[in-house]
Amino acid sequence: MTTALPSDATNTEKGDATLSEQVRTCVNPLKEDTRIGIRNTPTISTIAIRDLNVDGTVAVYGPPHHSPSLHQPIANLPPVTDARRVRALLTGIGLVILALTALIMYVRSIEPIEVVGTMLFIPVFLGLMFWGFPGGVLLGIAAAIGYAVLRLPAMDAIGTGRYVGLVLGRGAGYLAFGGIGGWAVSQLRASMEKLDLYDQIDDATGMLNIRAILQAIDMEQSRSQRYRTLFSVATVEIPSAVFERFGRRRRTTILKELGRNVSDGTRGADRCGHGIDSDTHLLMIVLPETGKEGARVFTGTLVRRLNEWMNDRGIDRTGLAGASVTFPEDDLEPLKRRLESLEG
Repeated sequence: MTTALPSDATNTEKGDATLSEQVRTCVNPLKEDTRIGIRNTPTISTIAIRDLNVDGTVAVYGPPHHSPSLHQPIANLPPVTDARRVRALLTGIGLVILALTALIMYVRSIEPIEVVGTMLFIPVFLGLMFWGFPGGVLLGIAAAIGYAVLRLPAMDAIGTGRYVGLVLGRGAGYLAFGGIGGWAVSQLRASMEKLDLYDQIDDATGMLNIRAILQAIDMEQSRSQRYRTLFSVATVEIPSAVFERFGRRRRTTILKELGRNVSDGTRGADRCGHGIDSDTHLLMIVLPETGKEGARVFTGTLVRRLNEWMNDRGIDRTGLAGASVTFPEDDLEPLKRRLESLEG
C-alpha cells in the first residue's frame, strides 16, 4: 500500500528547485518469505520512507525491496584441499614410488649404474615439484650429464658406439620427465591456488568459512552505506570442550549436523558461517535488512534451538551464548578484527 502526503520540502537538481511529496510505503510480508525454522516472517509491515519528486525521480531513505536471493545450498559441497597439502602428498607418493623402483631393481641384481640412473629421477622429481617447468628441465639436464659421467669409464673401455644410444635415450627421458612433469605441476599449482583463493566452505560444518563471512559483511556494509539500509550479524559461541568427549568420527558427524541445523533455520538471503579458535566454536549469521530488535529475537531463538538440539544429543550446554550487532547503529570493527584473527 502506498500513500502520498503533501510536503513543503523541495529538492534541488542541476540548480532547479522542485517540489516533492512524501510517500509512505507499507510492505506486507509475502508467503514465499516465510521459512520453516527459527525465524518466521514478522507480523508488522515494514515501512520505507521515500521522497517522490515532481519529475518522477525517487530518493530512497529506507530499506529497498529484497532482491532475489542468490543463496545456494552449500552444506553438501566437498571441501577444497589446501594446495600445500596436495603438493606435500604428491611429493611423498612420488618419492616412495621412485625409491621402491630403485630398490626392486637392486634386489633383482640389475646393473648398479642403472639403479643409480633410476635414482637420478629423484632430484628431477623434486625440482619439478618445487620449481615447476624451469626446475624440472634444469635438473633433467643435470641428471642427463650425471648419467653420461657414470657411463664414461665403460665408453672409454669398450667404445662410445655401444652406449651412445643408451646415454641419449636416458638423457631424453630425464628431460621429458622434468619438462612435462614440471609443466603439469605448474598447471596444477595454478588451479589449486585459484581454488584456495575462492574456497568459501568450512570443512567442519559445511557452512561458510571465515573468509566468506568477512566478504559477506563487507558487501552488506558497502550496500548499507550506499543505499542507507541496515543489516545485522548474529553470533553464537560454543566452547570447544563440549565436543571433546566424543570420538573423532562422532564429533565430525555432530558438527556437520550443527551446520545443517543452523542453515535450515535461516532465510535464503542469510549467510551462515563457522570459525574456530583454540577454545571456541563461533557461529555467525549475516542477516540482511534486519534491525536490532529482529536480530535480538533471532539470536535468542537460535540459542534456544541449539540448547534443545544439544540437550537431545547429550552435549554439555555450559558456555553457550549469543549476541548480535546491527549496522549502522553498532561498530562492526571489533567483530571483524576477531574474525580476522580466526582466519589467521
